Amino acid sequence: MAQNSNWYPQPDKRKGHRIASLPSDKRHLKSTRSSSMDKSIESIVSSISRSNIERWINGLASFHTRHTKSRFIDEAANWLKGELEKVSEANVTFHNYTESGFKLKNVICQKTGSSDKVILVCAHYDSRMENLEDAEAKAPGADDNSSGVAVVLEIARLISKLTLEKSVQLVFFSGEEQGL
Repeated sequence: MAQNSNWYPQPDKRKGHRIASLPSDKRHLKSTRSSSMDKSIESIVSSISRSNIERWINGLASFHTRHTKSRFIDEAANWLKGELEKVSEANVTFHNYTESGFKLKNVICQKTGSSDKVILVCAHYDSRMENLEDAEAKAPGADDNSSGVAVVLEIARLISKLTLEKSVQLVFFSGEEQGL
């Protein structure tokens, strides 16, 4: 079967199975790919900061909890907005909403590109303990989902000074753990 330039392996969603790897021949890549593009991407990838990611994981996990119904959820949203504003020149806003009587915020960082197409990159910043309704228990959530938030913050830093064709919206959702 011929593969076009947009070929990607299909994900294997069965637990315990690896996702198919790309074929060893590179016929699926555009033949007009320039080495300057490769070097640009290599430069961006090589500037990923492990220390930033660790610092952000620790910063977000330092909140007693980020349970959607806790008194700490606004502090976490404000912290995220502040971190985005430190590393990005893009527009950072809150999307305020009310769910089940709770005032919540999604944090949105909009990096405008030259086209009207948008890439959405997201993570949730809320956390929980085993009891879904326990808004007081300590729930640092380093692996759910401080690590995801930290990587999205690093993406914000990396693309901040780039000129992009597509717009990028980096969104941090609240309410995911409580199904809101």
